[in-house]
Amino acid sequence: MFDCATLNLKEILKLFERLENYIMYHQLFVFMIVCCLAIHSHAQPVLFFDSNPLLLTSEPSNNIIDILTRDVLNRMGYDVKISMLPLERALNNLNQGIDDGMILCRNSKLDSYTNLRQVPEKIIDLQVTAFTNSGNLNIQNWSDLNNHNVGILSGIKPIEQSLAGHARLVKVKEPAQLFQLLKDKRVDYAIFTYWNGMEYVHSLGLQNRIKPIDQPLINYPMYMYVNKKHEALIPQLVQSLRTIKEEGRYQRMFDEQLAKFFPAEEN
Repeated sequence: MFDCATLNLKEILKLFERLENYIMYHQLFVFMIVCCLAIHSHAQPVLFFDSNPLLLTSEPSNNIIDILTRDVLNRMGYDVKISMLPLERALNNLNQGIDDGMILCRNSKLDSYTNLRQVPEKIIDLQVTAFTNSGNLNIQNWSDLNNHNVGILSGIKPIEQSLAGHARLVKVKEPAQLFQLLKDKRVDYAIFTYWNGMEYVHSLGLQNRIKPIDQPLINYPMYMYVNKKHEALIPQLVQSLRTIKEEGRYQRMFDEQLAKFFPAEEN
């Protein structure tokens, strides 16, 4: 075990750059407060976040969740660094106090992680929707997909459960494969999260061919969670997020992101 007090700021940052080489990608944001940096009086505390390129972003540090999270924490005096971890490791680290927080959907599975504390202010809705190039955007529920070929990403349990028994289901491992199926008309609908789907459609230059349906199939409210040792930060986190909403900054972030996907004449 090394002593943080014996390292200067440059050496500490170099250490974490090396550690990042071992970090894997998965589904959540996680942040870790690097307390040893706070030893240096001239340095802000640094929070390390784990970003999800699968469900929340296709380009780390340049998406709605990253931007919003940075804004909330910057207002509290924290610098934020984006990196990534697998789901189970992230939850275990947070529960043990190795890491300090994450952004995720509330579900019963979290009850077994007894050291997590929810910040009671919704940060965003994670919307699961269907994308299509068929022109039929009037899909109201899962049963409306019964007579269609549907593509999904393998391993996302809520989507797999919602389509259990679907006779015309195609599973792929990568998001790009999902939208390639749509492009090639091998499926009629591809199920994915709204913001990620729009990022992929835009990056592949398919915005004139592939559209999301009119209403999302699922809305998952997402919240920030912290380890119980940081429970005292919860009122500040709530106030910081509420201030962003009250000032109009929250809505402007979404408007700016949407402007990337839709030409001005369509707004």
